Amino acid sequence: MIVVIGIISAIAVFNIDRNVESAQFSAAKAEMDQIARSIAGNPDLYDGGARSDFGYIGDIGALPDSIGDLINNIHSFGTWRGPYLNAGTEADYRLDPWGTQYSLNDTMIISTGSGSTITKAIAPSRAALVANELSGRISDATGDSPGTSFRDSVDVILFYPDGAGGISNISIHPDETGAFSYTGIPIGNHRLQIISIPDADTVNYELSFVPGRNIALNIVFPADLW
Repeated sequence: MIVVIGIISAIAVFNIDRNVESAQFSAAKAEMDQIARSIAGNPDLYDGGARSDFGYIGDIGALPDSIGDLINNIHSFGTWRGPYLNAGTEADYRLDPWGTQYSLNDTMIISTGSGSTITKAIAPSRAALVANELSGRISDATGDSPGTSFRDSVDVILFYPDGAGGISNISIHPDETGAFSYTGIPIGNHRLQIISIPDADTVNYELSFVPGRNIALNIVFPADLW
């Protein structure tokens, strides 16, 4: 009888340990999912037909250096709109369920407290988050391109966070065919403005850059400009 009780007790303890371990792994996964959303946004949140949440990267234009960047504005960035993690205390998301600090390695969130390495990928690559591309072609209402005579009288301006707490407003001219392009664009909702300078004729676009998806536009001014 004593032997049987001992065996049953051992099995019960084993099952309790296994259940605790399983709960810790589940908690780590849930926390890492939340950290990933705070960095790159929740892809399921939409407003007016466009994705509305791009997290820390959407506001700053760069990946955070640490979990702490998501909770406090450590670098005093002007475009920081956090906290991106709504934790009861800062330690809630700094430490995994085993009491070990989470770490960030490029696009990877890492937990090592279990004795093994648990990872969560934020995106397939860094480029998918901070190096997207925009291309487009501009014509007027009659379908004409600006040509060599008018290309310098067209300003194309893209506004997006510069990764250092400010907003880039990169202005370029299209080529003679009306083509233009940008590279190195972070995810987020950014404004594109095209101005025909002599006429002060302006068109504006709100563009939603999602991870790893480049944008191509065909822009037509509502007037006969060229």
